[in-house]
Amino acid sequence: MKKLVVLLSLILSLLLFVGCGATGDTNTDPSENVTNNVEVAVDVFAYNDANLKIGSEMTDDIKTALGTATDVQEAPSCHYDGNDTIYFYDGFTIYTYTENDKQIIYLIEITSANCIATKNTCVGMTFEEVKTALGEPQEETELVLVYNLSETTAIRFTQENSVVSMIEYEEVK
Repeated sequence: MKKLVVLLSLILSLLLFVGCGATGDTNTDPSENVTNNVEVAVDVFAYNDANLKIGSEMTDDIKTALGTATDVQEAPSCHYDGNDTIYFYDGFTIYTYTENDKQIIYLIEITSANCIATKNTCVGMTFEEVKTALGEPQEETELVLVYNLSETTAIRFTQENSVVSMIEYEEVK
């Protein structure tokens, strides 16, 4: 019985110390944009061996690097002519539209703390933690922080119950 209590205590302790981060992510310096020990541009969402950027093509190589989507749907586009293709993965979703027979990424939604966004930000952080990592936002409301990461890409943090519940990479408006 005593061994069981010790074992359960160890497991509970480990769970309490698990924070934002994917396996292998050891960077703690928010001034760097390093995900899984690979430096990427500030406006790129890196997952596995795929670097996803708003306005870039969703290639077969990217799909292979991401692994099998849990679901793929087509729907009439709210933003472009024709249909969107929406790729659902565990913890994030990628929205694309078709242009010249290519699927172009226009929105990435992150809903899991296991998916690290720019400068080690993630779902589950407070707005103050996001501001510490990224500075003052270009846009701020009670529920949303928006940062322009580049001339073409913004990142939006949505808050629910005092923590970030969703992160979106999107086109600058």
